[in-house]
Amino acid sequence: MSTPDHIQAAIALHNAVTETFRPMELFQAAQAYGGVNVSVGHGKQKQPDAGWGATRPPCGVPKRPGVVVEVGLSEPETKLCNDARMWVDPVRGEAKMTITVKVNRRKPELNLHTWEWELRSTTSAGHTVNCYRKDQQ
Repeated sequence: MSTPDHIQAAIALHNAVTETFRPMELFQAAQAYGGVNVSVGHGKQKQPDAGWGATRPPCGVPKRPGVVVEVGLSEPETKLCNDARMWVDPVRGEAKMTITVKVNRRKPELNLHTWEWELRSTTSAGHTVNCYRKDQQ
């Protein structure tokens, strides 16, 4: 459930990223996905707190966010981690990266982490699939 503080954190990150797009002339190339229903498989939909995708994706690629933001205020860290994993899962969320923002209300602190899906070849017969937080490689 989104609260005003939750939304404010997502908007602040969204604004910082979109301002970074301007000097690179990428502002028009990115579509915002905050609060938009996105199919995540099995007939389910989820709304990222913020996100960006290509305004005009390549032919045959559906319009969906490539980067997703999930903000955590009151939910446990494990819920935030599970949401991040779901978004970068190539079968469900299909995002290339998730940015998680954990807000600590007791002290003025934000913890930001990026998440990506990695396919590691282990043998000629199979693959190991990992979702990892970038600072834990």
